Amino acid sequence: GFLAAPYHRNNAGNAAAFAIFDGPRARALAIARSWRVDYVATCNAVPGWLARERPFLESGALSVYRIADLPPTTPSP
Repeated sequence: GFLAAPYHRNNAGNAAAFAIFDGPRARALAIARSWRVDYVATCNAVPGWLARERPFLESGALSVYRIADLPPTTPSP
């Protein structure tokens, strides 16, 4: 299933997607997990904390992130 897409009647899913992209990271991942999101697919111009993560898959302008691969806090350098 999909959490959000450009579909105006999925208000709860769209709001959750905005919260995921808008961070902060720990809250965003908690929201994604509460919605049982396995993957986030977005263009390579993704804003915020997700832009600093290594994608699970990249193809052209598309990046896919697997939620299970992302630690709940920012890794130390």
